[in-house]
Amino acid sequence: MDILISNWSNVEFVPKTYIFPPESRPGKLEFPICNDIPLIDLAHNNSDETIQQVIRACQEFGFFQVINHGISENLMDDTMNIYNELFKLPSEYKAKFYSNDTNKSCKIFSSTLAYDTEEVHYWRDTFTHRCNPLEEHIPSWPDKPTNYREVVSEYSIETRKLLNKILDMICKGLGLNLGYFEGELSKAHLISVNHHIPCPNPSLTLGMPAHSDPNLITMLQQGEVPGLQILKDGKWIGVKHIPHTLIIIPGLQLKVISNDRFITPVHRVVTHPKEARTTIGVFLVPSPEFLIKPATTLIQTVPVFRDFTYPEFLETFVDRRPGKIKFPVCHDIPLIDLANNHPNDAIQQVIKACQEFGIFQVINHGVCENLMDDTMNIYKEFFKLPSEYKAKFYSNDINKSCRLCSSTLAYDTEEFHYWRDNFTHHCYPLEEYIMTWPNKPTKYREVVSEYSIETRKLLYKILDMICKGLGLEKGYFEGELSKTNVISVNHHIPCPNPSLTLGMPVHSDPNLITLLQQCNVPGLQILKDGKWIGVQPIPHAIVVIPGLQLKLS
Repeated sequence: MDILISNWSNVEFVPKTYIFPPESRPGKLEFPICNDIPLIDLAHNNSDETIQQVIRACQEFGFFQVINHGISENLMDDTMNIYNELFKLPSEYKAKFYSNDTNKSCKIFSSTLAYDTEEVHYWRDTFTHRCNPLEEHIPSWPDKPTNYREVVSEYSIETRKLLNKILDMICKGLGLNLGYFEGELSKAHLISVNHHIPCPNPSLTLGMPAHSDPNLITMLQQGEVPGLQILKDGKWIGVKHIPHTLIIIPGLQLKVISNDRFITPVHRVVTHPKEARTTIGVFLVPSPEFLIKPATTLIQTVPVFRDFTYPEFLETFVDRRPGKIKFPVCHDIPLIDLANNHPNDAIQQVIKACQEFGIFQVINHGVCENLMDDTMNIYKEFFKLPSEYKAKFYSNDINKSCRLCSSTLAYDTEEFHYWRDNFTHHCYPLEEYIMTWPNKPTKYREVVSEYSIETRKLLYKILDMICKGLGLEKGYFEGELSKTNVISVNHHIPCPNPSLTLGMPVHSDPNLITLLQQCNVPGLQILKDGKWIGVQPIPHAIVVIPGLQLKLS
C-alpha cells in the first residue's frame, strides 16, 4: 500500500495500522461545537480595545479567530485550491518531495516524521516548506500546480505580515517594546498543510495527535470540512468553520515569554467519513541559537521558566512526552517464589535478577493478601478525603516526616508538573512517627503500621538472601544502612490525554532497596534495550527494585 494516503482511492475500511487503541480513539462522531471562541475584528475602530481582546483571549482561552485581517478572500481561496490540487497530483510527482528528514526544507510525509517506527499512523499527509527568506527557499518549492510559487509566495508574505501585526498588538498589551518578537524570535517561517482523505470509520482513527504548538505563534486557515477540536474543561469540542476567518494559536514560546500569563491550548484533528479535509498552517519559530526566556518586564518576583534555546526546549518538553499510549508489556521480568523448597535456588534467582534485570517480582512473600488489599483500599480512601483534611498534610518541605505533595517537591519552581499526588511518611521507629500519620480513614494507623512492619520484614528477608548470594555476613545491610523506612504512595487520577504527560519522571531509585505494590491499573514502565516496556501487574505479587546504594555495595 502506498504510504501517502492522498494516493489512495476507494478506501472501504481502516487499515489495522491506523486503528488506535480503544482508550485513545475519538469514539463517538458527534462532538459539541464551541460557540464562545473569541472572534476579533482587526478593523475595529478602537485599536486599544482590540489589543485588550487579543490579550484576554491569550490569557483566558489560548485560541481566537480574526476577521477583517487584511488577507484577501481571493488569495485565501486561491491558496486553498492550490493545495487541494497539489494533493491530487500523480504519486510520481509527489514522490519527489517525500522525506522523513526533519532538516529537509521542502517535504511531504504521511502521519508523522516517525512513520517508520510508530505503532499507529495518523490519517493525514503533510506538505511543509520554509518561507523565510523567500528568495532562498522558493526554488525548492513545487512547480506544479503551475502557479504554486506565485500564489504561495504572496500568501506567505501576507500571512507573515498578519502574524507580525498580532505580535505587535501583544507587545502593546503586555507593555513590551514594539518589535520585541521580530528578528531571531520569529526568524523561521513555515507553511505546513495537512490533508485528510475521507475515512470509512472516523471513530477508530485520528487526523492529528493531541498536542500543543511548541513554536511562537500559529495561524490556521480551515476549509469547510470540520475536524479541528480543542480540549476545554476536560472535554473535546469542535471548532466551527467561519468562512474566511483565520485561527490564531499562541504557541508555547509565547507562554514562556509571557511568564505563564498566556495559555497554549491542547488540540487535535478528527477525520470525516465523506469529505476530504485540508488545513493550511503558518508557523513562526525562533532561530535555533537564540536564547528564549520570560520577558524581564513581566517577571514580578522570579521567572516561571528558565532560559533555553528552541532545540533544548524540544528535547526537554516534546521528546519526554510518552507519545504513543500503547506500549509493549515485558513478559520476562523474573518472578520469584519465596516459598521455594530449595532456598539456594531462590537466592540465585534473586542475585541473577539483580545482576541481569535490576527488577523482579516476588510471590508467596509472607505479606498476607488481606493486608495488601486493606492497605490499598486505605490509600484510595485517603485520596478521596475532603481537600480541607488533606491540606493539613500538604508540604514541599523535604524535612517534614509526613507530607502530601503534588508532582514533586519542586512544584513551585519546576517548568512542567507530573500527573500525580504523592503521600509519604516515615515508619521507623514506629512509635516515633505514628502520631504524625493521618487519623482518617479511621483504621489508617492500625492497618498501615501492620503493613510497614510486614513489608520491612520482607525487605530484610530479601536483603539477607542477597547477603548469602554475594558471600556477605548475615545482617550486613541491617542498622545504619537501612535505618530509614519510608512509605510513599503515588495517586494518579484519570488523564484525558496520557500521550502528553507523565505520572512520574524517568529515574533510578537512589535508596537501598524498594518494594512496590501495584494495583490492577497499568502504568509502571522500565527502560529495556532503549525502549519503554510496561510492567504487567500480577495480583498480590510485589515488585522489588534494588536501589543505587545496592549497586554501590
